[in-house]
Amino acid sequence: MNPIMTVIVVLAIAGGVHSEGKVDWTYSGEHGPEYWASLSADFGACGGKNQSPVNLTGFVEADLIPIQFDYAAGGSEILNNGHTVQVNYAAGSSIVVDGIEFGLKQFHFHAPSENPIAGKSYPLEAHLVHADHEGNLAVVAVMFSDGSENKVIAQAWANMPEARVTNTH
Repeated sequence: MNPIMTVIVVLAIAGGVHSEGKVDWTYSGEHGPEYWASLSADFGACGGKNQSPVNLTGFVEADLIPIQFDYAAGGSEILNNGHTVQVNYAAGSSIVVDGIEFGLKQFHFHAPSENPIAGKSYPLEAHLVHADHEGNLAVVAVMFSDGSENKVIAQAWANMPEARVTNTH
C-alpha cells in the first residue's frame, strides 16, 4: 500500500482520560469496543456514545477558526505497542484550537481506519495526539487513500520495530 493523504482531518477534544495499564483490548470479539468500558476502570469513558470507533456522519457546515499547526520535524521514539506503531514526540510541536495550546505527544496509525466517515473506511488513519497543560486531549485524525508514496509514512515504516514493547509510558 502506498498511501497519500486525503483531505479529511477530524479533530476530537476530550478530557485527559487514558490508561496506563496493560489491558488487552481489540476491535472485535469479547475485548471489542462494546466491552471496553468493562475491561478496566481506566476505560470508563469508553461507555459513552462518542467513543471510537464511531461512524462520523451528520456534518454541519460552520465558519470555524482554523486550527493553528506548529510542528517541528522528528519524533523522539518509535515503538510497536501491540496495537499500532506509535511515534512519541518531545516538547516543541503543538496546535492551537480556540486559543488553547495543545502539545503534540505522539502519533499512531490504524489500518484500516478506526473511524469510517459516512460509512466509508480508509486503508490508513493517523491520530496525532495532543494535550494541553491540564491534560485535556485534542486528537487530529488524518485519513489516507491508496496512491503515490508518502515520504513521511515511508520513513516511519522503514524504522518500524517488529517486536512489541510492553511498557509504553
